[in-house]
Amino acid sequence: MVSQKYLKKIFNYDAKSGNLIWKDDPTSPRNKRFKGKVVGHISTAGYRTVQIKANDENGLKQKNNILYLNRLIYIWHNGAMKEGDKIKFINNNREDLHIENLEAYTPLPPKEQAAHFKAAIYIVQSKSWTQSVCT
Repeated sequence: MVSQKYLKKIFNYDAKSGNLIWKDDPTSPRNKRFKGKVVGHISTAGYRTVQIKANDENGLKQKNNILYLNRLIYIWHNGAMKEGDKIKFINNNREDLHIENLEAYTPLPPKEQAAHFKAAIYIVQSKSWTQSVCT
């Protein structure tokens, strides 16, 4: 995953809107086009994403990387995330990227989910688990 240092180099965070904003970088070919604009676009899945090309400085390995802004904003504020961690939108609104609305968590493996919940159902369409808490 991209480093906090690199994110702070290329983006500013606007606390009022909850968005990342492209910084002024005269050495970048994207400078004229993106400088001062909100980062990313909303994907068909409803998440705001941005494409960042790999280079020696950012630590990305693939040539072109489509990254979720919720993860980037969390990293921008808190530093690296643990492998496998996910980001939860506290108010369930994927467009609300304020840092106060983002929470990192480590999902339980499927077998442990089943042990802690009445039901742990895997939804194939969304490739996610839904849980019913024991009472």
